[in-house]
Amino acid sequence: MCNSLLNMYSACYNDFDYSQYDLVRRVFDTMRKRNVVAWNTLVSWYVKTERYAEAVKQFRMMMGMRITPSAVSFVNVFPALSAMGDYKNANVLHSMLL
Repeated sequence: MCNSLLNMYSACYNDFDYSQYDLVRRVFDTMRKRNVVAWNTLVSWYVKTERYAEAVKQFRMMMGMRITPSAVSFVNVFPALSAMGDYKNANVLHSMLL
């Protein structure tokens, strides 16, 4: 249920100041169990709202919590790394896929 709510809020993107009232983050923070789907939605949300450094930070946090990234996880984080010009870390993640 929380994943559905998280996905709904992340789909409702418009020009809004998310720093003041970020419903996606608030729902994520209240989730007791965060699976790879929840993490993917959060990372994707940060990329969608052009908060690339935060997207990468959350991807790293997911990995640090021993959540195994899915193919979608990589698809979500690569645009953030590209936008930041962080090709070194992009190459490291790419090597994880091989």
